[in-house]
Amino acid sequence: MTPMPPIPPEGRPLPDRGWSGLEDYTRESFLTLRRLCLDRHGIVTEMSEGWRSGTRQGYLYSLGRWAPNSDSSVSRPLGSKVTNAKPGQSLHQSRRAFDVYCARPTPNTPVLPYDPALLALIGSVGVELGLEWGGNWKTFVDMPHFSVPVGWSKKA
Repeated sequence: MTPMPPIPPEGRPLPDRGWSGLEDYTRESFLTLRRLCLDRHGIVTEMSEGWRSGTRQGYLYSLGRWAPNSDSSVSRPLGSKVTNAKPGQSLHQSRRAFDVYCARPTPNTPVLPYDPALLALIGSVGVELGLEWGGNWKTFVDMPHFSVPVGWSKKA
């Protein structure tokens, strides 16, 4: 199995986050995306989540529906929905999807982990690689999300 590359030196390594549960081609697609984003745009791209258990998917599905999310407010007491996929419907459970965030290239570089402009650049690289990007979805835009189509082969 390909080990996940180390994250930048500004912090401690993240837990597995479902890396070991992904298919080899899904890990390869993430590593390619990560390398191209750094080489072309200077964006340090890390994986926030890969494979998910049914329990984890159920928890994420509950957020914003019957369980409060961290962005709750007076007008939306339960906050935003995180996913439209119920347990058994997510490509994360099929080991073919991952979510990304932007990490800081150096400790003093200010970067918002889910900056829409940076995620759009990452998304354009992912689409060029032949990945499905959640930022192109019409009904539930999910900019950090990428999935690997069946039969995917690296284009770059």
